[in-house]
Amino acid sequence: MGAQVIEKVLEIARKRRNILTLMRSAIRANDKDQVFALARKLTGLSNEECHRTNPRIN
Repeated sequence: MGAQVIEKVLEIARKRRNILTLMRSAIRANDKDQVFALARKLTGLSNEECHRTNPRIN
């Protein structure tokens, strides 16, 4: 069982590293939409879960 857990942890780490690499490329290309999409994927948020800051705060 321990080996299976380690394999899953390594798989998650590889996926996160790939997303971060894509984010770096999107940042360099100034592709904000792609950066935000990848950030949502990385954090597990969907568009429906994103809440804008209340305009009265700004």
